[in-house]
Amino acid sequence: MPYITYNFQMPKVNAELKEINEDLINAFRESIREIRKSNKMTQGNVSNNCLVEFRYYQELESENHNPSLGIFFQVAKGLGVQPNVLIDKIISKLKNPENLIAITE
Repeated sequence: MPYITYNFQMPKVNAELKEINEDLINAFRESIREIRKSNKMTQGNVSNNCLVEFRYYQELESENHNPSLGIFFQVAKGLGVQPNVLIDKIISKLKNPENLIAITE
């Protein structure tokens, strides 16, 4: 009995979602770095405050890590800001914020 094979092409939406995710991660990295520096904190200060390993926090600021929601809240706490402040900062850095949030008038 012959096997039926399918040649699936990745839908355009996957490429778009990948681009949106990369934009979001970059905005997150830039935001936590800016907030940390404006609060005159070291990466060590923040990692101690948010109870994550120092190396992991360094990677959050410098590499393409997609933190869990729990880590997001811990990082906001470690930076000394409310989560909504961090979210607003991230949104302000997005290339295309309309891809992630509803724009209302």
